[in-house]
Amino acid sequence: MGKNNISKFGGDANNITIFGESAGGHNVLSLLAAPQAKDLFQKAISQSGYTTSYTKEEALGKNNVQQLNDLGSLSVFSDSNVSSLSKSKIKNFNSEDLEIQRQFLKSLSAESIMQIYLDVEKNTRDYMPLLNRDDIVITSNGLLKDLADSNLSKDIPVILGSNKDELSLWLGVHRYFVKVIYPFTRLIPIPRIKILDPNLYGIMGKNSI
Repeated sequence: MGKNNISKFGGDANNITIFGESAGGHNVLSLLAAPQAKDLFQKAISQSGYTTSYTKEEALGKNNVQQLNDLGSLSVFSDSNVSSLSKSKIKNFNSEDLEIQRQFLKSLSAESIMQIYLDVEKNTRDYMPLLNRDDIVITSNGLLKDLADSNLSKDIPVILGSNKDELSLWLGVHRYFVKVIYPFTRLIPIPRIKILDPNLYGIMGKNSI
């Protein structure tokens, strides 16, 4: 679709570069391996991208697979989390029939789906599978192997890299590296962040690759 419309925005349909950072970089790598994206772009840039992909079973959180996955579909759409939905509807989601699952999700409003995730996230890890190797876009071999497969990967110029000191962004919210102090003497208590070990913080932040 973008290739068909890019000329209306001053772009060249035969000289398209896609770009993404972090999860966006992940998406760029996925498009490089996806057969559906063939001939849609001519160059690609992936900043701090990664090649992780999950099986359908891992994404759903079935049979205790992927223990870290508290936000897998089956975990989220459980009786305990979805009090606003009838049990019959939840059973529809747990069905093996993909069409039943699809119709179930279409019957929900976007607001109700987002609210379910917001409610669950309060008591879980901030973690969920983002890319499935289910033979729809990415094959069951996984993204990394698909990128190495000459029958799938695209023969185009690609820039890969990692942002300098990027990890320092995540270290800044980790209690092992920083201490957050909330002053109660101010009308608006803006938190003060104290780095516990500046040397360690600097070393870890610079070794993010």
